[in-house]
Amino acid sequence: MLRNLALMLLFETLALDTLRRTNFPGGLKITALSRSGINFTREPFFRSLLLAIYKSRLGDLLRRARIVIPETHGRLLMGVIDETGTLEYGQVFVRYSKLVSDSGKELITLKGKVVISKNPCFHPGDMRTFEAVDVPVLHHLVDCIVFPAKGHRPHTDEMSGSDLDGDKYFVTWYDKLLPQRENVDPMDFTSPEKIVLDRPVEVSDMIQFVSEYIKNDQLGIIANAHLVHADHDKVG
Repeated sequence: MLRNLALMLLFETLALDTLRRTNFPGGLKITALSRSGINFTREPFFRSLLLAIYKSRLGDLLRRARIVIPETHGRLLMGVIDETGTLEYGQVFVRYSKLVSDSGKELITLKGKVVISKNPCFHPGDMRTFEAVDVPVLHHLVDCIVFPAKGHRPHTDEMSGSDLDGDKYFVTWYDKLLPQRENVDPMDFTSPEKIVLDRPVEVSDMIQFVSEYIKNDQLGIIANAHLVHADHDKVG
């Protein structure tokens, strides 16, 4: 990854690939610009973009352990529900664009074993294996993950207690990243019952609420501790 980050500043093919896999606000037709003869490693604007990408991804790697994988091996996609009721429990439907920069063109439908997870991912059950199937009636849903509406518990809730209100999920079909074991039982993310007062809220109630919030606000501490343990572990 580090080698490719450096080489993208020197070689046009790597620069094109990097820019093509980067989502820019408003969208940039990178492939079309390349065909027009623009040299991305020398043109000032695009070279500044490459330098910004280099700095951003290097920072993500150092601070957040974010490792970029090729777009041929995985994607970060929004989750949606199967309104047709076709998918069975344990199945998903994923139809994605071959190139991130050309959404809706050269579509590929996944088939077979895939792994899906969501940030934050701390519990072993937050990373789950599914069977990707081809469902023609869902072909209009592109560049997203379609989860089944069937089952005793939503698959999205099994992963960090997430839902389908815009959450994005990481999916990979890369053989070397597929676990060889069965799914670990997911953690119980059931929220505690809310306290309903039969009287007006008082200052003491607000103080109690803030105190409980501070006491339970541990996600950042857990995340940093998780990275520390991973750094000390020989296998990461």
